[in-house]
Amino acid sequence: MRVSGVLQMEDDLRPHSGRNLVTPQHIDAGPSPAYAPAASGLGLTMRRMTALLFVLLAYAVPAAAQEVVRPVSQIPLLAVADGVHEDIDSLMQVYFQAHFNTQAEYAFTRDHLRVGRFDLNGDGRAELVLMVDAPGWHADQGDPFVVAQWINKRWVGIGWGWGDEDTVFATTEVKDGWRSIDTGTQMLRWTGKEYGFSDK
Repeated sequence: MRVSGVLQMEDDLRPHSGRNLVTPQHIDAGPSPAYAPAASGLGLTMRRMTALLFVLLAYAVPAAAQEVVRPVSQIPLLAVADGVHEDIDSLMQVYFQAHFNTQAEYAFTRDHLRVGRFDLNGDGRAELVLMVDAPGWHADQGDPFVVAQWINKRWVGIGWGWGDEDTVFATTEVKDGWRSIDTGTQMLRWTGKEYGFSDK
């Protein structure tokens, strides 16, 4: 179930169908004058089949050359330990102000958070993945989470999506230096300033 007003959670490669080539069902091998046109027709059919083969190969090579996105490492999402990650409260206030440490319906506390760290852009500093695992927050795509970067001594959100605590992976795909994230139900890809997601 999604919680209204909390977060606005935002090539199909179809096979190319070629024409069925009609090949001669019978070629008269006798001395009849009709033999020459039949042979010519066979040659035309062979040339068409060869041309079709080249066309199919031209479409197949780019598809085969596309990189298959694979997981590099799971981003483990664990319960927040006491005295650790005291700096996440401000991030929660930005994304979940009405529900974090409040008395509102579907309110939650630090006990309902799962946190993981992974260096997504290769700069030697791990980014933060923070997931809400609280009653009422689970949707078909999983639980909501935020991706954040440490900027100016605080965590700044750079994207969000949905997933489950045991299905979030950094992948082999890299966009502008940032690894894409596979949540099992969504792909998060770097768009230039932040992560955008698309359902799988």
